Amino acid sequence: MVSSEHAVKTVLLALFLALVLGGILSPPDPFTQIFYAIPLFLAMLPVAHFALKRIA
Repeated sequence: MVSSEHAVKTVLLALFLALVLGGILSPPDPFTQIFYAIPLFLAMLPVAHFALKRIA
């Protein structure tokens, strides 16, 4: 079972990673950065979950 605190940290870390990677991979256009960040966010959820699980 996942606690609510762990779920919030996972979502925030995944969102941060997705926005950073979206900014790096896309041209300097805010619409394109958000367009890249949405699928990256979904891809980063499991990564963030396991990263936070290893730390705790």
